[in-house]
Amino acid sequence: MINILNLCVNYKDSLALDNISVKINKGQLVAIVGANSAGKSTLLKTIMGQLKPNSGCIVAILALSSAVLYRPLFFECVDSEFFKSVSKLSSVAHYAFLLLVVLNLVAGFHALGTLMSVGLMILSAAIARFWSEKLGVMLLIALLTSIVSSYLGFFLSFHVSFATSPAIVLVMGVIYIVSLLFGQHGGLLSKK
Repeated sequence: MINILNLCVNYKDSLALDNISVKINKGQLVAIVGANSAGKSTLLKTIMGQLKPNSGCIVAILALSSAVLYRPLFFECVDSEFFKSVSKLSSVAHYAFLLLVVLNLVAGFHALGTLMSVGLMILSAAIARFWSEKLGVMLLIALLTSIVSSYLGFFLSFHVSFATSPAIVLVMGVIYIVSLLFGQHGGLLSKK
């Protein structure tokens, strides 16, 4: 989610953005359209941190908090007892993780619906766990699984006239079953 509040930016001694306020929810597609010199590039550069606003603020809650809390969240999720023994921030990381989950679910319920948001969160993580034990690889597998499932679900939805969200979750469910059977780490038919 990105929230832009009362953003004003000067660019080359002229006011490029004057009191811009926009809220972009997770999963929402946005197009920035305007004439030359209307401030499109200035807005994008300001969002990316390349330009400093004169006033106003840009809040990217989930991405920023995930980036700042990556290491504590990692320790909390992988070995919370160890994290408790070496840091007093264990409970902070735990509640920050729960807050991020709730914010993602609420944004997902609003943008995608219950089945889609829970399916994308839970199934992609479960699938990734069957294929790797390294967090970075699991994050990449979960991301790729979500992208592939979304693409194939849209394809299935279009050509077979299914509803889109259930089609995406159905594709992800098939990938989960394949992972459950053949996954390298805990798959039922794996050779370990």
